[in-house]
Amino acid sequence: MNEVLELIGWMALVFAASVGGSYALQTTLRRLRGGVPDPVGAKLRLRTAQGVYRCRVEARGPDGWVITSPLQRDAFVPLQVGEALTVEWPTERGVVLFRTRVLARDAVDHTYRIAPPERARPQERRSHPRTTEFPIDRVALDGRPAELVDLGPRGCRLRTASCPVPGTRVRVDLPWASEPSFGAVLEVRASSFDGGPGVEARLAFEQRVPLGFPA
Repeated sequence: MNEVLELIGWMALVFAASVGGSYALQTTLRRLRGGVPDPVGAKLRLRTAQGVYRCRVEARGPDGWVITSPLQRDAFVPLQVGEALTVEWPTERGVVLFRTRVLARDAVDHTYRIAPPERARPQERRSHPRTTEFPIDRVALDGRPAELVDLGPRGCRLRTASCPVPGTRVRVDLPWASEPSFGAVLEVRASSFDGGPGVEARLAFEQRVPLGFPA
C-alpha cells in the first residue's frame, strides 16, 4: 500500500512539474513576442550597400512581408531579388532591428516581398541617459529652426515647425559643435513650436554627438 501511495505521489510531482514547465515556457514566449505591434502600415528604414531608403509595410503572411517600393529623397529606388537589407522599425517600445533579404518583386504594382524577421524584439531607444537642461536649446534641423526637448549622445527629441518624414536622414546643427550631426527620424507627433503648430520629432544619431555645452 505504501508503495502504491509513493508511486502516486511521484506521478503527481512529475505532472505538476510538467504543467509548471509548460506554463513557464508559454509565458516566456509571450513575453518575447509581446510589445511588438502588427507591422502592417509601419514605416521602415532600409539600409543597403548603396544607401538608406524608406518604405511602408502593406501586408504580411507566412511567406514574407510585402513592402512598398523604397524611396530616397522622394524618388523610387529599385531593389534586386536576393539583396540583403538591414531594417530599422520604430515602435512604441523601441526600435526593432533585423536583417532580411528581398524574396520577390511584383512587376505590376512594384511592391517587394522580404523575409520576415526571425526575432522581432524592440531595443530600448534610450540606452544612454538624456538631459533636459541645456544653456542653449535652439538648434537647426535641416537648416530650419528647432528646439531641443532632450538630448543624449545617441539621440534626441526636438520641436520644429517643419514635419520631417519618419525614416529619412536629417542634419542637426548643434551650436556648440564644430561639425553637423546626422541621424534618422524615428517618430513624429503633433506638437507646437514658437506659439504655433509644429511637431515633436524623435531622432537617432548615426554617431555620438558632443555634449560639452559652452560655459
